[in-house]
Amino acid sequence: MPLGARLAIFAVLAAAIVGAVVIFAVHRRKIAQDEASRDTVAVATAPATATSNLLSAGHLFFRNTARGPSYGHVAAVTVAAPDGERIVTPIVGDRVYGAAGTIFVLRAHRRALTTYEADSFGADFAPRRSFELPGAPSRTRVSPNGHLAVSTVFVTGDSYNSGGFSTRTTLYDLPAGKVLGDLEDFAVEKDGQSFKKTDFNFWGLTFAADNDRFFATVASGGTPFLIEGSITQRRARVIKEVVECPSISPDGTRVAYKHRLIENGRFRWSIQVYDLAAKHDTIVNETHTVDDQVEWLDNSVLLYALPRPGGESDIWAASADGSGQPRKLVSDASSPCVIRP
Repeated sequence: MPLGARLAIFAVLAAAIVGAVVIFAVHRRKIAQDEASRDTVAVATAPATATSNLLSAGHLFFRNTARGPSYGHVAAVTVAAPDGERIVTPIVGDRVYGAAGTIFVLRAHRRALTTYEADSFGADFAPRRSFELPGAPSRTRVSPNGHLAVSTVFVTGDSYNSGGFSTRTTLYDLPAGKVLGDLEDFAVEKDGQSFKKTDFNFWGLTFAADNDRFFATVASGGTPFLIEGSITQRRARVIKEVVECPSISPDGTRVAYKHRLIENGRFRWSIQVYDLAAKHDTIVNETHTVDDQVEWLDNSVLLYALPRPGGESDIWAASADGSGQPRKLVSDASSPCVIRP
């Protein structure tokens, strides 16, 4: 082929490539602009001065998953109008919990090398303490007095479905800004005997009203156990099997949790409620699998997140006594936390 013809073909191909790149860039910019302008819920930015009013009544904190510039921010709605206008804070996180004027978040910094950290904030949304995390955020809770916090992270793997995950559950003294230790350092008993395994994994700690008693999950040999313990004594004991991500009720009488089932060769989790005195389980009327640490709205209603395709999720509510039908409580939200007045 003559040189001139080859140069002409090259010029045509180059022009086509440049045109395709330009079209792709314009398309991507259009998508970004559409997403940035398309919050699916009404939002309002919260000034720090609004915080005292925010926490003076019953409110629900959560991670906002509405597409747009507020995606991933901690937001709040009133319990009285949970699907009304939400207030969006400047705090960004993957998991959030709070109590007594303390907000605690676990978050990933997604750069060339992803890092993870836990941060506490005051009632004015100002940062207080920061801690490095060894892995991807999974669960978090704050003690009722706001002094203690706990993080659970995945050290390897990114899902309870992986079958080979490893977790770290760490306690923090927030006023002192120090790490109190890992649950793996606590002494655990089962049937009155020391219970210690090399494959221990702890996760899903929940604090009782006295800020010392706690419940959590420890797994060994593929079986998750419910443990009850004391933070000051650094001890715990196994009280039940096949319990994950416990959450103690406000009145301290029951523990809601994920109960693991295997259906068609896959894990599925139902929500159950365990009465600590009667030692009786109630199955919550939710047919979807729930991979979440549920939250108590009050002593009768449970909250949990259910994902939707595309990264969004919604917070749903179900009766703890197994009656009625679940209902969507907050759209485009996850990681629920009830702030009681």
